[in-house]
Amino acid sequence: MKWLDRINSLFLIALSLLILFSSVRLGLGNLRKPGAGFIPFLASVLVFCLSIVVLMIGMKRRPHEEKKSRMGWQNFGKMAILVMGLCVYISILKPIGYLIAASLLMFLMFFIFDPKKWVVHILSALVVSGVSFVIFRGLGVQLPTGIFSIGW
Repeated sequence: MKWLDRINSLFLIALSLLILFSSVRLGLGNLRKPGAGFIPFLASVLVFCLSIVVLMIGMKRRPHEEKKSRMGWQNFGKMAILVMGLCVYISILKPIGYLIAASLLMFLMFFIFDPKKWVVHILSALVVSGVSFVIFRGLGVQLPTGIFSIGW
């Protein structure tokens, strides 16, 4: 792991701790009635955990084992397709609903970065969008149902 990557991980760890303590001061509330700091608290815990994992993996990796970065001009086309896909997602979300729009977007994201296993990508996209729909609805978030007008 390069020294700049270590600095980035340590910066994210420090930032997540700052947000974590600030969100506790805002008030967490509970699951039924979350406070203003509930979502920032969860996000900061997630960023903290992932930064620790990335830092530990990077420290364990030998310099000759470093992978080539996915960022750069060689992947500009993939990023452009992803941005266009997000624009299409925004425009079709209300008419066809969250489940179909999210499934299509997830399939596009999976397929762009690993185009070999498209059947697995279809199933993964359906599962991810279905689980996220159930979680969001369980939290009381109103999502567009589109052609699926179910009585949630």
